[in-house]
Amino acid sequence: MSEIPVEVRIPIGLVVVLIGILATIGIATVALFLFRPDWLGLSPPKQAVPADTLHRGDTLAADTFLSPSPWDELQEQLHQQTGLITQLQDSLRLVRHLADSLKTELRQLQDSLAQWQRRFRQQSDSLRIAHYEAFAKIYNTAPPGEVARVLAQLSPADAALILRLMNRRQAARVAAALPPEQAAAVLTTGVPR
Repeated sequence: MSEIPVEVRIPIGLVVVLIGILATIGIATVALFLFRPDWLGLSPPKQAVPADTLHRGDTLAADTFLSPSPWDELQEQLHQQTGLITQLQDSLRLVRHLADSLKTELRQLQDSLAQWQRRFRQQSDSLRIAHYEAFAKIYNTAPPGEVARVLAQLSPADAALILRLMNRRQAARVAAALPPEQAAAVLTTGVPR
């Protein structure tokens, strides 16, 4: 069985958000490279800070080294966004799987419905024919004029079916008693042109 292609649409809002995040990360990286390369792990610019300042427990210098760098924050954001993208991809796979299973179930239900409709038509046709056969037996003994008035009220196809089920002699008398337009319609029903 061939697979039916599934069209997946990603909301434009999600695409815009992802593009915005990637653009922000790119701009921030360029800005860090230009203004704070030491945060990117590159050699920091030479500072005129005495070496003993760092050893004396100066809180300002200690706070500078202990606070997270913007690079770390950007990496954390990137990690979170990567996790979100992975979750979205997993959800998308799940939705595709669910859509495939629903399509299969729909096809099965459509096939089942078609079978039930065929059975119903067959039973309905059988009942209709049995119904008309019973009337044809009754009409075989009824006056042709009365039968003609009844058949004139039916569709040409139904009237033609009843006439075919009747005794040939009685059917000829009934057809002769029908109005000319109705008789023509009844007698030409089912005849190839």
